[in-house]
Amino acid sequence: MYNNDENKFCCPPVCGNEDSTCNTSELKELIDVCAPVSIEPFVEVGRVTVSVIDEPCVIPVPCGKWNRNGLCRFLVTQKLCVQVPITFKAAAKADNGLSVNCCDNHPRPHYS
Repeated sequence: MYNNDENKFCCPPVCGNEDSTCNTSELKELIDVCAPVSIEPFVEVGRVTVSVIDEPCVIPVPCGKWNRNGLCRFLVTQKLCVQVPITFKAAAKADNGLSVNCCDNHPRPHYS
C-alpha cells in the first residue's frame, strides 16, 4: 500500500511503477481481512520455599486476659520468608472464521 497524490491509500500499479505502460487491465479493490483471535491467560505456581528469619519471639499474655486456673499462656511468633514463584502466561490462537470487508463498499469500523 502507498499514498497517491490525493493522500489516499491505493494499490500499486500492476507493472510495478506508475510511469510504465503495459497492456494489462487491472482491477483494484481494497479489502479488510479479519481473523478472530482468542487469547487465554493462565498462571503457573512453582514450588513454594520457606525460610526462617531471626529467632522466635515469646510474647506473654497478661494474666487478666485468661481465667486464673494455674495455666501459663503465651504466644510464640516467628518471622518467615515465604517465596511463591508465579509465572503468568498466555496462549493465542487464530480461529478459522475469516471475514472480509470491501473498503470501497462499506464504511470502515471505528475502534476505541
